Amino acid sequence: MRSVLSIGLQNISNRWQFTLSCSGIQRKQGTSPYFYETGMMRHAVHAFTHQDVHIVYDGLSQTLIIVDDVGFEVVKRFALQNLSDMIGELTDKFPEEDVRSAYEEIASLAAEGTLFCDEDQLVVSHDVMRPALGLSGICLHVAHDCNMRCSYCFAGSGLYGGKPTIMQQDTARAALDYLFGHAGSSTHVYVDFFGGEPLLNMSVIKDAITYGTQLAKETERSVTWSMTTNGMLLDADIAAYFNAQEVNLIISMDGRSSIHDAMRPNRQGQGTYDFVRRKAIALYQSRHPKMTRRYGDGVYTYIRGTFTRRNLDFAEDVIHLYKEGFRHIAMEPVVSDSSAPWTLSNDHVNYLKEQYDRLTDWILDSRKRGDPLYFHHFELDVERGPCLGKRASGCGAGLHYLAVSPEGDIYPCHQFVGNTMFRMGSVLAEELTFTLTKVFKEANLGGKEACQTCFARYHCGGGCHANHWLLNHDLLQPDRLSCELIRKRLECALFLAVNEE
Repeated sequence: MRSVLSIGLQNISNRWQFTLSCSGIQRKQGTSPYFYETGMMRHAVHAFTHQDVHIVYDGLSQTLIIVDDVGFEVVKRFALQNLSDMIGELTDKFPEEDVRSAYEEIASLAAEGTLFCDEDQLVVSHDVMRPALGLSGICLHVAHDCNMRCSYCFAGSGLYGGKPTIMQQDTARAALDYLFGHAGSSTHVYVDFFGGEPLLNMSVIKDAITYGTQLAKETERSVTWSMTTNGMLLDADIAAYFNAQEVNLIISMDGRSSIHDAMRPNRQGQGTYDFVRRKAIALYQSRHPKMTRRYGDGVYTYIRGTFTRRNLDFAEDVIHLYKEGFRHIAMEPVVSDSSAPWTLSNDHVNYLKEQYDRLTDWILDSRKRGDPLYFHHFELDVERGPCLGKRASGCGAGLHYLAVSPEGDIYPCHQFVGNTMFRMGSVLAEELTFTLTKVFKEANLGGKEACQTCFARYHCGGGCHANHWLLNHDLLQPDRLSCELIRKRLECALFLAVNEE
């Protein structure tokens, strides 16, 4: 008789079983293992198949296993049927003994909390679900101006609805004072330089790194620096400086030249692909190998693109960038209202999922060739993933992460900048609107009805607040298309995880 975990039993004991890592969590006594009183499932187990591999993932316990055919059918029914009903349904496909054995193995895993871990069975304190951490990151908008005119730019050519503005040195220093002064118990902080195009204000970036490094030393903290750039102003001197400071870099490129040039022209309306490509390759080649790690594994250098209705076949753009010599790539779906001609719609979902499948198989082949592509959305760290509280509270915008405009105004994140409804205060006046802090504190998984039965809810933390607001004018209402793509990307990431050597 084949075991339900025919190749997964060893994985569970040695590699794939990852238990809850938040303190303060205990199991209630006497409650139903798998259901609310209303009958709505509260577990986060998902079973799917890719390339004939049956994979089971519990998003709450972060358990990941491979099962055989009978185990796959049992897992899909486990929270819905009793053993007798399963036997009645499955014995025309499998021997009754195999169904019983599979059920017993799954039931054993459920009893120990490895699978079908139910958040309604957990006594979770307010502090555990929403960690009482200090401010851990800040995004400095050092330039509200740009030397490109990207069609889909959420920031309106980097102006955020205003006029061209450059952050002054004193404002940048005040923002860093604010970060370190409100970091609480955080021993490590993050600073991101953003725009517009941040390289339009290189002098302030350099001063901020010098000043922030000194603050980190004085407060016995470490600091990580990062920057997102369109690459137009990169040169050898700038590359050498960022390499010396070990700054994480994200360079915007949309893939094939025809796609990039159509969506990312310069101020004169001319294509920028050839120019940016040369700059990006020169930077990439100048960086020490330790500066081209995967996100989360050290200093990273990513090429980041955006796909729209114009390039629904975005897998081609990722592969194109790989063939240009880049190995760390992100490709994000555009987020814009339905009036824009490049907007993605629900009609595109199935085709986009096929693109993710194609990219998954291509990445697996690249691993077998010994020259792997690291695709950001597939870089799932099931072994060292965040604790339950972090996964439930999401990105931390408005709480642990803030953005600062060139004028020193504080916003929940870079995508809210310029929307005065979400202005939270000023680093220059040392003020913060706690009413908005409370709003974002409560905009977590628990407040989003659409997330309650989604298996991916502990992966995305409820999604992007800014996207929800843009598309639905509601922080608690996720966008259906975004959710569909998040779930698909998670499946692809899980498949690649079980195929890691």
